[in-house]
Parts: sequence; C-alpha cells; structure tokens
Amino acid sequence: MHNLLLVSVFGRVNFDTNDRVNSLHDYLQFNVKIVTTDFSHRDKQYRAKNSVRNVDYLHVTPYKKNLSVNRILSHWTFALRLLIYLIKNGKKHEIIYCISPTPSSALICGIYKLITRHKCLAIDIIDIWPEGLIPLSKKYKWISPLFLPWKWISILAFKSADVIIAATRSYQLLASQYNKHAFTDYYPLGIDPQKSHSLLNKSELKLVKDKNELWIAYAGNLGASYDFDSMISAISFVSMHVKGYRLKFIIVGGGDKKLELENKLQETGINYLITGNIEYKDYLCYLSQCDIGFNIFAETSTVIQSYKFNDYIVSGLYVINNLKGETAELIDQFQVGENLSGQNQQLGELLLNCIDNWNSIRSSQRDKCNKLINDVLSKEKIYNKLNSDLLKVIGNV
Repeated sequence: MHNLLLVSVFGRVNFDTNDRVNSLHDYLQFNVKIVTTDFSHRDKQYRAKNSVRNVDYLHVTPYKKNLSVNRILSHWTFALRLLIYLIKNGKKHEIIYCISPTPSSALICGIYKLITRHKCLAIDIIDIWPEGLIPLSKKYKWISPLFLPWKWISILAFKSADVIIAATRSYQLLASQYNKHAFTDYYPLGIDPQKSHSLLNKSELKLVKDKNELWIAYAGNLGASYDFDSMISAISFVSMHVKGYRLKFIIVGGGDKKLELENKLQETGINYLITGNIEYKDYLCYLSQCDIGFNIFAETSTVIQSYKFNDYIVSGLYVINNLKGETAELIDQFQVGENLSGQNQQLGELLLNCIDNWNSIRSSQRDKCNKLINDVLSKEKIYNKLNSDLLKVIGNV
C-alpha cells in the first residue's frame, strides 16, 4: 500500500467530525500519516495529543483571535517547522498531500518538492486565501494591498503542484489557470449519512421542543465571515408576522463574536440559544431538531461551499442561502432550500414565505436531501474517485 503524508494546519484529528482531514484519512486506501499543529484553531488552546489516527504534531505559537498578527505568525511557525519535518520524513511518502489553507504550508511543500524533486505533491484547496479573509470586515478593506504578497504565495504553491484538488469547481478553475501541467479535478467535501447518524445516536443530549416551535439554525464559527445582523433582523421580522409558529434561533457553535451576538439578540428579544463549541455528535443532535438552516455569509464573502451546508443537508434542514456558485446551483437543482435572489430581496421576506408554506416544504424535504447526497455528495463515491485518480497519477509520475 502506498504512503501518503497529509499536511494540514486545521483538522480536529482527535475527534469524529466531517472535516476534510478526517475524511481523507478514513476513506483513502493509502497508509495516511497526518502532520498538523498542536494548537486547536477552534478551541484556541493546545490539543491533547491522543488520537485514533496516525498523527505527528508540530508545536506552534498560540493566538486568540482569528484575524490577528499572532495567527499569521502561528501559521508561519508551522510552515517553517514543516520544512524541517519534510526534510527528515518526506521521502517516506509517495504523495505529499497538503490542504490549503494555509498557503504558507502549501508553499513550503512546493519548496521541498523543488529542492528534492519529490515524486508527487498534491494541493487540496478548501478555501482561497487571502480572498477568503480580506472581506471579513469592511473596516479592514484599506489593508487589502498588503495581502498581495499572500496571493503570490498561493499562486507559487499552485504552480509547484503535480495534482490540484479542490472542494469546488470554481476553486479548481481558479487554481488550474496557474498550472497547466498538473492533474486537476474537484471533489466536494461530501457527506456520509451512515456515519453522521451513528454519531448522532451517540449523543446523550435530551432536547425539548414544543410542537408549535420552528427552530432556525446557524451552525459553525461565530466569526466575521457571516451576516448575523441580517439573520437576527429576519427572525425578528418573521416573529412579528408569522401565524401558528413560535421561532427559536438555535446557534450551534462559538467564536470571537459570541458576546457581541448575545448582546444583539438580547436587545431584540428573540428566543435564542447559543450552544458554544460542542462535540460534533451533540452538534448533530441540535441540527436534527432544527427545521431551517441559515447559510448566510457576509456580502463580500468569496466562499462557495461550506461544511455547514453539508451538515444541514444530512440533518434534513431547509437551507436559506446567499452564497453563489455550486451551493446555489445544488439548492436550485435539488430544491432543498432557497437562494436569496439579490440585494433587493430581504432575508426576512424569504424566511416568512418559507414558513407560510412550511407544511408543503416539510413533507418532501428529507427525500430531496437524500437524493442530493446520493447523486452528488456521497463521500463513498467522492473519495473512491479521488483514490483512483491519485493512484493513476503516481503510476504515471
């Protein structure tokens, strides 16, 4: 069996989650070794170094805020220590497989390949940086020219790859324009419904929900990438106009904006719950009781697909989305939600219309979600194809 070194700054390798790192480790038919940091981006603390997976941890400096100089320093600490690690261990693996972000890690893998003429470097693009970070807040727009070197780092990394893999077709096309010689294709993040349901059954949470309640979910990080003001305004608007239902805003996650968000919610008088960061099995338990999921990002976001969209779909939620590209296309094609048609359409009006037609929507939602999973987002199909493609590439290198 071939050896593959999986490089990622992120990834909750100590837990069963839906992230790309764990999916690659668990589905690829390779001997997979993971190298990651000893610092948890989600929890902002050092990880416990015990994992059911084959992992090496590189020590990095901590950081408290997602958008900070300390975070950049932490990622570069990992990248520089990664170079030393690769010099010692890189030759043991036929494929070095680097998940990007971060571009600094991908660049180091490219430098190592250039120096050693390593057999195969694969770069897997989950998000595009710096484009995915610059729009986080309008007050940071003025510093965008300072991020141009960061963009060049991404381009240099793409140029060094033998294989360019991407979570979306748009990311694939963007990266492949800088490297015409690499094998390239896109492989969605994917869903494993059996595993998700198994994890859900392990949750010991006992949630109480009234019959006339509709739970509107936001799942994920409470950071600056998301338009919480529009979500709060929409629920406040619908609560005043809807008949027959009481709304509850279920926020499944934690992050930098938790306190700010709580203050805004208390001012509006919305019925809400913020869970904070919880285990993935409990995260799924909350979503299993929700009805509608907000996939609402900041207006300037360049994100195309998110983990939360997959979690909504496997939980059977009706998705209200403002992302463009593949996510919007899947929602339209499989009728699993609604896309905001433009800036002139108000989120509150769209949510109210959904609830007015809720009985009709609810009756077929689960079947539509299952069809989307089976046709497009099945992890088994996605990673079987990726496994086959990687084997073909290293056979031809």
